[in-house]
Amino acid sequence: LAEQGHQGPADGFIGLAPCCPPNMAAIAEETPKALKRRKLFWFKSCETFAYAAWNFSGAARCAEVELLTSELLLHVCRELPVDTTRIFFVGASAGGYAVLRLAELLPEVPAAIVPMAGYYPDIPGHDHDVTMLVERLRGVQVWPMHCESDRLCRPELPHVKRLYELLREHRAVEVEWVPEAIARGSHSNFHSAHQRIFSNPYAFFRSL
Repeated sequence: LAEQGHQGPADGFIGLAPCCPPNMAAIAEETPKALKRRKLFWFKSCETFAYAAWNFSGAARCAEVELLTSELLLHVCRELPVDTTRIFFVGASAGGYAVLRLAELLPEVPAAIVPMAGYYPDIPGHDHDVTMLVERLRGVQVWPMHCESDRLCRPELPHVKRLYELLREHRAVEVEWVPEAIARGSHSNFHSAHQRIFSNPYAFFRSL
């Protein structure tokens, strides 16, 4: 709406869309050579082939990106007229994971979070556990969205299924299942749950 010059429900919002660094070498010069090529997927790093296979056994927490993202948010809140009672974390796919992790780290900040087509892997030994995530989000409003036919981040994957089961059992949070017609996307993999926002932005922003 904003790009088209239209007034709409997002008027008055300040949008912050940071980009995830490509690899460990981009954020930490002292990273050992063997680890510099590891890809970053927001707050964790792993090999590209492992990520594609949903294998996080060799993944590692990336505290550097956690700190950079937190500092960026603090800087924006200091420099711009931000209503700190109305901060929302919204993200899709790896960004869906990112908003879950960021809210886990800063649970006092968001008024609500909206992870779309997201997931959350257990990474033993890295303070990265889905059971603890749900516990730490106890005071946070969580509005997950997903398409049941998602072929990329499939709902039956352990990193997705377990997350939604725990949210339901411990927080009474239900997933909003986005219809195929909306989530189909340009690749027809039904991984575009974020299109739920664009299909009716007025309803989405009013709900926030």
